[in-house]
Amino acid sequence: MVGYSRVILISLSIGMTIHLIFYFLRELFGKILLLDCAHRFSQIVVFMLQSFFSLDRLLFIKSPNFYKSSTYFLLVLAVSTMIFGIAVKFLYSTLIDGLQQKMQPGWLIFFISLILVNLPMELVAMKSSRDKYNRTTGVLNLNQRFNLSISYEMTRCFVFGTVFNILIQIFLVLLGWLILVDKLSWTMVDYRIINQITFAFEMSIFPWILLFCHRQWRDKTWKRINPWISGRKTSIVTNLKGQTIVTNPTQHDYFEQLDAAWRGGPVTIV
Repeated sequence: MVGYSRVILISLSIGMTIHLIFYFLRELFGKILLLDCAHRFSQIVVFMLQSFFSLDRLLFIKSPNFYKSSTYFLLVLAVSTMIFGIAVKFLYSTLIDGLQQKMQPGWLIFFISLILVNLPMELVAMKSSRDKYNRTTGVLNLNQRFNLSISYEMTRCFVFGTVFNILIQIFLVLLGWLILVDKLSWTMVDYRIINQITFAFEMSIFPWILLFCHRQWRDKTWKRINPWISGRKTSIVTNLKGQTIVTNPTQHDYFEQLDAAWRGGPVTIV
């Protein structure tokens, strides 16, 4: 995977880990200011990094020359600074609201808007990766086509994860609205507890959605769990959709079927 995406995914993983660790510590030791700040800060950073990853993949596919330019590097720095600034603003607002025992629904709307914008970007990136992969046989080198296949698989995983995030955010917005219009007899303290538990649940489940929606990671995990199957499938060739083309191929079979898979045309099952 290309450098920027790798950094974003590593940052996303670290952010989720920090969020869950400090949520656990905060519940264990009470609402200590430092723990609360780290927990809230990582929360919004994770959501914005997900959208940044989708934008990065989209630009990698649609504008490869711009993606390699120094202008894009400056854009990455600018977006990173913006993410940090918004996270600080969110941290300040939520701490002030907590002291005043009130709730501003604007941040919930911001979260769900961020995810709703993220979904079409991921869908476009996924479709563009697949289309470009199928029509560039003999045009792009193997490394570029490999990166396209990774982009397709990763954006496909993020589509499933984002749909899950949307459902969670819709639930939180509806719950907050019911409390604001006095349809529920819960207080803002009750809502914040449910909100934080739900976010922690979301952060815990999201990586597993990515893991088990990614074919290669899923296959590797399954082989570790079930070594008997791992020993039977010693060598396979698959197309972009993950369908097995040929098992235990000869060198001639391998390249013949691999070329057919790249072209997206009919293949012969051996």
